[in-house]
Amino acid sequence: MVRSKEIAARVVELAIEKKLAYAEAAELLEVSARTIHNYVKKYLKNGKAGLIDHRRGRCYKLTPEMKQRIINCKAERPHRSARWIRDRLKLNVSPEAVRQVLVKHRLEIEPAAATITSRGRLFEGARTVPSGADIQGAQRRIG
Repeated sequence: MVRSKEIAARVVELAIEKKLAYAEAAELLEVSARTIHNYVKKYLKNGKAGLIDHRRGRCYKLTPEMKQRIINCKAERPHRSARWIRDRLKLNVSPEAVRQVLVKHRLEIEPAAATITSRGRLFEGARTVPSGADIQGAQRRIG
């Protein structure tokens, strides 16, 4: 949240005691007045410990070797989705991380091969199937 818990705690204490306006406190800590309001709430609830940032980023980063495996896998069969590649290579990252590698290397799916589903999700490799035909193109008997 802030660089120094002690400084933030003192500024928040002054804001609580009404010796410092939220706007002034925000300027001192280089945050917004709304953030000072949130700090005050957290401080009143948990004391100085409430000012500690508990968010954690992902520990897993893609190594150059992993990125190369992603690129090779997509190059083999361009229709493969980021999720499929991630699962196939047993990578402990999000499909979005894989997708970003593909985009960076201009290997993302072709716009014509993507369809937005009714729930607003991207379905990769979607194909339109002629009426009365199955996915392989064989005609189905209706009736």
